[in-house]
Parts: sequence; structure tokens; C-alpha cells
Amino acid sequence: KAVKKGELKSLSQGNAGIVIQGACMAPKYSLDVMSSEIIRLYVRNKSDIAPIPISVPRKVQDFYPELYPNTLSNQAYDTTAEAWLKGNDVVPKLLSIDAKLSLFNEESKKKIQEEEKKAQAKKAEEAEKKAKAQAKLEEPSEVRKKISAKLKRSAFVYLGGKSPSSKDKYYYDLKAGKPLHMYKNIDVNSKFIAFPWKAVGGSAVAVIAKEGKMGRLISPPKVRGHTAQVSAFSLSQQQPNRMATGSPEGIVKVWTLPNKPTKDLTDCEIELECSGKVLGTLFHPLVPDVLLTYSAGYSAVDMRLWDLTEKKEKVLIEAHGEAVIWGVTWNHNGSLIATIAKDHRVRIIDPRQNKVVSEFEVSQGSRESTVYFLDTTDDILAVVGVAKGNAREISVHNTKDGKCLDKMEIEGESGSLMPAFDPDTRLLYVSTNGAPSVQFFLLSTESPYIERLDRFKSMQDFKGFVMASKHECDVKNVEVAVGWQLSKNSVIPISFTVPRKRKEFFQDDLFAPTASASPMMSAKAWFEGKSKEEVKYVSLQPEGMGLLSTAPKEKLTQRELKYRAHKQMVAKPKAKGVLGHESAQEVREHFQNLAEMIDTTSNMWDAGGGGASSDDEWSD
Repeated sequence: KAVKKGELKSLSQGNAGIVIQGACMAPKYSLDVMSSEIIRLYVRNKSDIAPIPISVPRKVQDFYPELYPNTLSNQAYDTTAEAWLKGNDVVPKLLSIDAKLSLFNEESKKKIQEEEKKAQAKKAEEAEKKAKAQAKLEEPSEVRKKISAKLKRSAFVYLGGKSPSSKDKYYYDLKAGKPLHMYKNIDVNSKFIAFPWKAVGGSAVAVIAKEGKMGRLISPPKVRGHTAQVSAFSLSQQQPNRMATGSPEGIVKVWTLPNKPTKDLTDCEIELECSGKVLGTLFHPLVPDVLLTYSAGYSAVDMRLWDLTEKKEKVLIEAHGEAVIWGVTWNHNGSLIATIAKDHRVRIIDPRQNKVVSEFEVSQGSRESTVYFLDTTDDILAVVGVAKGNAREISVHNTKDGKCLDKMEIEGESGSLMPAFDPDTRLLYVSTNGAPSVQFFLLSTESPYIERLDRFKSMQDFKGFVMASKHECDVKNVEVAVGWQLSKNSVIPISFTVPRKRKEFFQDDLFAPTASASPMMSAKAWFEGKSKEEVKYVSLQPEGMGLLSTAPKEKLTQRELKYRAHKQMVAKPKAKGVLGHESAQEVREHFQNLAEMIDTTSNMWDAGGGGASSDDEWSD
């Protein structure tokens, strides 16, 4: 068929990058048809021969038959040269490119498939390595975990304290006595407040009934009975009318207080004898008539458990040698006690078995220090006190091996510490003798184990500090704790609250169930080893008060509505200007670009310029 004029046209052209001195075309069956290669040229320059593949771009790598018409076969024809010279022509043999793939390129096809499989496997392996590396990068380090936890913020981050400013809301004009061991100079229960009273000769512990009026306190009723000033005392939480006092002579006396004391008490209910100076008395938190005492003699330090119903000693613990005991605490169900002594060792003791369950060394213990269990499994324990070099710090330890999980220095004053701990919220309140502030820390059984919160500053310096029972909190006003401060001449209640907007609901994220005030078992059953009874926990939710977690969604305030409307307005697409600009910055950039295009190197009015006049313009 003849080609008409205009049917041939140039499609495209490329640059080989070399000076071509010769070229030839490769046979069709040698093309890489899977890459849509339609022609392969071999070109020669002065020193090299190079292939130039020409292909049709396709999105998917595959065989496209429309690109490959049948081509001449490379098989031999059934003829000879003589026959051809005599004019005997033969019909050309055409070969389908598709057939050619199956006939001549099976090995190449297999190689391509194998290479593709290898490439896919390598790609999958690289993707897996990349995913692992990314996961490793995304996995937070210990430092990152601490930072993330701080950024998330605790529900108690805005915890604050408030003390009454009016004198009729606290006790004043009193005479507090000398500080006792571990500065346990004040104790409270649901009925009474007790603290040492300044006395000349003999002992005096002032006892104030909470039901009475607050205000000036010149001469409150006192418990007297020891020949020297008391060295330790405590009030029972299970039996609010019961109190224990100890003296340097090694005598412990148990008292029964009237509901409204009006005169001094001199006759005790029970008298017990210890060896050496009594350092502390501690009632069982859940079982009535069980008393723990610890004392320091000339040659040894011992602890004793007393059954007050039988008025006799049940267990004598001599695990501390000559090391003076600083702090003692019960675990959540009263089956174990933890102690820290002057030898810098923490001991977890099963008191009824008279057995040390775990023992490890800590940095604290040089001076006043104490310990607290952080969970119901008794696996995590916090130590608060003074370490070597007079460093005041908090540390968290695993009770199984004693490993220190975290540590934080207590900043501020350098006086003796007077900590108090709330096991329900794990909030630690740390006051300092002779200083006016209380620092807040949130302890945890997971990293970060210690979080520093805010602090409260009182109007007077602390001489003693203790926390009241959680059952006394005003939950309707989000009061998470009530503390009592003893100063030089005052006893002041401190209300610790968390600011919340929706106070009409019970803040169940702040108030965890707390141990019931009812006894868990009798003293006889407890000494017989019945320790597996579950602690009864009760909710502090007032009757008729709904939970915040299930409360309906809060309505937005006018301020919040205005803020949201402003955000929506800002997010709307802005109207375009005449030139299509959407912002002042784009307009500014547009005119700056125009200014850059103006030739500022020449002036059209200069002589010889494009706008200058001709030489003969002013001639006659």
C-alpha cells in the first residue's frame, strides 16, 4: 500500500548521549517484552558499542500483545542457495512473540520469575527490618516513659491544702511538749486528738474530744500516769476510746478514755512491761485488742505483740539486734509488718510466725526514716527518710530482692521529716519539723514510681503531722484527705482538696474504696493465724449522689461556645483576592517577585538609552 502524503509523522526523539557512527537493530525475539521493549538498537561510536532500548511506558509490567505483531522466525527454511538463485521463493515463516516466549525463552522466563521471587522476599525482609526498627524507635525508654507519664498528668496534679483563718476553727494557746521518737507528736482517730503536753515532772498527754468546740485551749484534760514524760503514745482506730502510752522506764499503759473527758486520767486499764525505753506503740489497724510495741534497751532492741484481752505478751521479735528501729508499718490486712532500723536495713516480718520474710539494705536509715507498703500484694515498698550525707529522699523498692526501682530527693528544708501516707490514693504528704510547708508526692507500683506534685504552706511551723481516717473526708466538696498539724501552741485541721467543676457528682476517680471501720476478726482468731480473711472495702459515695464516670456530658459554657465558634471561623477557607491570593503574605510575595523582574541597572531617560532622542531631533 502506498503511503499517502502526511501519513508519516515524527513521534518523539531521544538523545543517545554519544556521537553515533553506526547502528543496527536487534531481532524482535531478543527483546524484553515484559518491560514493553519494542526496539533495541546497538550503536557504535569511536570506541564503544552500546545498547539503546526503546520501550512504551506502561503502568503494570506485563505482556501487551498489541505492541508485538508477528515477526520473522530464526528457524532455517527448507531450501538451498541454488534453488533460490533459480528463482524458487519460499513463504516466510512468521513467529508470534507470545509463542516465542514459550518456545525460546522458557529459561529466561524462569529466571525472571525466580528473580521476582527473590526481589519480593528481599522487599518483605527489608519491610520487616524497617518495621522492627520503627517499633524499636517507637518503644519508649525509661526516661521517655517518665516524661510521658508527667505529660499525662495525675488526677491529683492540682491537689492543694487549706487551713482555717478564723481562730474558732482550730485550737490555740496550748502548750505542746517536747518532741518524741520519730516526731510522732500528734495522733487522731474518729473521736479524739492527742498530743504531749508541756509538764514539769511526770507525764501529760492532752486529749481533746472532737465533738467539742474549737478555740482557745488553756488546760485540756490530760492522761497522766508515768513518772517521766511519755516517750511514745497512740490512739486505736478500731477502738476509738482506747489509748496506749509508753515511757523511758519500759512501761506501757493502756487507757480507756471517756467520750467527753473533763478531768485528768491517772488510772490505766492495763500495764505492760517492756525492756528499755519504749520507742513506739502501734495498734493493729483492723483487729481490736492487738498492740505492737518496740523498745531499745542497753544491749538489744526488741518488738512485742500483746493480746490486750488476755493482758499478756504473745510474741517477742528480736530480729533487729542492737539497731534502733526508726519506722514501723502494717500491710493492708495486718498480716505483715515492715521496719527500717539504724543499720540501714528494711525487714519484712511475719509477726505471728516470728519470721523475717525479706530483708534488704537501703540508703536511708542514718536518721529518722519510715516505710510504707504500696500495694495489696506487698511486693512494692516505699522508704522515706534521711540517707548518708544528710540527703532526704524517697525510694521505691521491690520487697523480693530489695532492688531500688526509683529514687527522688525531697527538696526544701533540712529538718527531720514527718511523713504521712494515704494507701488508697498512694499520696504521700511530707512535712518537716520547724518548717511551715507540706510537700505532695504520688507513689505508684509502675514507672514512674514517684511523681512530685505541689505543696501547701501553713501559717505556722510544723511540730507534728498526722492524717485522719478517710471516713472523715467531706467528699461532696472533693476533700481527699484531712490532716492535723501540731505547732508550738496550736492544733490546726488542714483540708486537702482537688478543684472540680461538677461537685454534684461523686468523683469516683479520686475516691477509691477504703477499708471498713468495722473489725476484721477478733484478737484470739488473729493470733491463731487466721490471716486469709479478705479486708472489707467500702465506698465513700454518699447516698443519692451519682458517679462522675457515668454522668451525662457537661453542657458547654458561653465562653467555650464562643471559642469553638471562633475555631470554626478560622478553619473556613478564606476568600481569594482579585489575583487569587488568599493571604497578605501571598500578596507581599507577589509584588516582591514583580519588583525583582524590573531592570534597575539602566534609566530609560539616560542618553543613549532606548528612549533617548535622536541626534537630529533639535536640528533646523
